[in-house]
Amino acid sequence: MNTKPVSPVPPLVDNQPEDLKNQKRKLNNRENDKPFREGIKDALYHMRFLNNQQEVKKVVGNIPDPVKRQSYIKELLSDAEKNNFKTIARLSTVNYLNDELKSTEEILKANQSKVIEKQPESTSLKEISDSELKKIFNASKVDDFRKLEQKLFNRNYLDVNRKWQKTAPELIALILCLQEQQYHYFKNVATNKKIKDFFQQQYQIDITQQFKPSKRVNSEKHKTTFTAIINDL
Repeated sequence: MNTKPVSPVPPLVDNQPEDLKNQKRKLNNRENDKPFREGIKDALYHMRFLNNQQEVKKVVGNIPDPVKRQSYIKELLSDAEKNNFKTIARLSTVNYLNDELKSTEEILKANQSKVIEKQPESTSLKEISDSELKKIFNASKVDDFRKLEQKLFNRNYLDVNRKWQKTAPELIALILCLQEQQYHYFKNVATNKKIKDFFQQQYQIDITQQFKPSKRVNSEKHKTTFTAIINDL
């Protein structure tokens, strides 16, 4: 029986076209270079941003909070330093950021000083001497009048400098209530210049017109409020 000799198995041959090999090789290289390419892309983005000074100014100018503005400027300058943008980007942009950072830090420093120096708000009225009060009020009522004024201050009828914060008819209502409660000597407050001048000067408000009897109707509706405050001393 005749048998043909078996031919040896030929080695595997890569029959892929050369173009396909080159494409795969390039693709592999691209994958390996991805971190580098991403870094370049990021660097170019920041470089373009720093080169555009108008854009930088617009973004920085739209951050009203000095603390946030300071943080953002430092971040940009850090990018510039890290990526050597000072030699790549426009120097004027970096100079602008440095100037803006200095200005922002001065604002923060000034704000901090204001917080330290700010005094607590007063919780009591500017005082009038007893002798001044006794010219208008019964001696036995002077202390009560001081307590009344403090209540008026607490309820925002008076400010710390004794300036009246409400309407003139309301002040007339208070004066009438004080008369009814026998705080002062004067029976006819409408014709008494002394008591009118006292309240006008101390409470820094003109009540000349409202002092007339014909204007009292505007004050009557407020008397209940002041009577309740006086009775609650």
